[in-house]
Amino acid sequence: MKNPFPLPDDLTGPEVDLIAKAKSGERCSLGDDRPAEDDRDAGRNVIRAMVIMHLALGGDDDQPVHPQGVMLSGAWIAGELNFDSCTLPRPLWLQRCYIEAPPDFFGARTRSISLSGSWVPSLNMAGLTTEGPVFLGDGFEAAGPVILRGAKIGGQLACNGGKFLGEKVALNLEKARVEGDFFWRAVTLSGGTVNLTGARVEDVEHDIHSWPESGKLYLDGFVYDGFGASHVGFAVLKDWLKLQPAEHLGANFRPQPFEQLATVLREMGHTEDAKRIAILKQRKLRWANLIRNPVNPLRWFRFLLSLVFEGVVGFGYRPFRALILAAVFIAYGAFRFDAAFDAGAMVPNNPSLLQDVWKNAVKKAPASPYDNFYIKIPDFQPFDPLVYSIDTFVPLVNLHQQPNWIPQPEGKAGAWPWIRLYLWIHIAIGWAVTAVFAASLTGVVKKDV
Repeated sequence: MKNPFPLPDDLTGPEVDLIAKAKSGERCSLGDDRPAEDDRDAGRNVIRAMVIMHLALGGDDDQPVHPQGVMLSGAWIAGELNFDSCTLPRPLWLQRCYIEAPPDFFGARTRSISLSGSWVPSLNMAGLTTEGPVFLGDGFEAAGPVILRGAKIGGQLACNGGKFLGEKVALNLEKARVEGDFFWRAVTLSGGTVNLTGARVEDVEHDIHSWPESGKLYLDGFVYDGFGASHVGFAVLKDWLKLQPAEHLGANFRPQPFEQLATVLREMGHTEDAKRIAILKQRKLRWANLIRNPVNPLRWFRFLLSLVFEGVVGFGYRPFRALILAAVFIAYGAFRFDAAFDAGAMVPNNPSLLQDVWKNAVKKAPASPYDNFYIKIPDFQPFDPLVYSIDTFVPLVNLHQQPNWIPQPEGKAGAWPWIRLYLWIHIAIGWAVTAVFAASLTGVVKKDV
């Protein structure tokens, strides 16, 4: 098949050297370092783009390209590398090169690409498909946006040590598929966004300082399997999530980045960090639901209900917090009921006894009616403030205190006129805490981890 990019007739010495090295599978090195912007020497380091394009498409019958591919370093590449919708049968490695025009790999297919250490004005790899890795690190520098939207990379995407200096867009990886790890360490940015919306990679090998400033990291729909050796803990990952646009953390809240992170942390064995991220998501979701329509009274009810749910069981991730809360209320209730008992405010919960035996006991000894009452009815359940507090707080439990004792009606309890009102509050809180606790334990409440 005829190569659509024929070689020019006036090949230079460096170009002849490149063709020979591509045929033998060797690297063509025109210098140890990347040429500077003003270091263009046609007789020493300039390679025209059309020569590289000819070789990248396999060469021709006279000058076939070795399966190792095209390997060039230290060159000034003149002209435009336009591989739009082309199939490159061999790897293309242009390392430490100065590429004067933006390379275009839109919709191209190839084995692998390396631009490590090279300078480009910008880079279009949207829709690119590779069988192997793509290297954009080790000194790679892009003055404008690097676009890999919809790319399908069959290996890793390595950007460690790269400079992505686009002022508006640094890297667009939207809806890309990377079959290997995504390396993003020691990266330099210049104010542009990093868009990982809908992308899929294996592990994310990163450091927090390589990400853009707050509001310029897009994570909605970003799916990954782990963090490899770069896991840094809850505090740093929480700050990572905060780098998303304000609207994605506010009224237009996007829960997926939080759910994805919690799932990954759980699968990595960091269960506690996963729970904390899941709780953070619920807090963000609570505020988002409120600020979308703050005048809706139902939203305020849900907001308050969410506060209670978080306080009692931590949105289901801290179920045993309910036991601590229950212990506090039971202890306080025991104190209140004991004081009411000492003040004579606790009476038998039996109308006939209250009318006859109890009243007579009060008449005989107003200061201590219980002694005379127990003498008359020795089999009656004695009052125990702690057991009474438990019996009234925990639903569906009968410790034979609540059926036998009750605070006097309001206004007849001396120093404790509100003890019956407190009993109702005590019972209501007990039902609420128990119901939420049971829901969190039985899985009725759906959790991310």
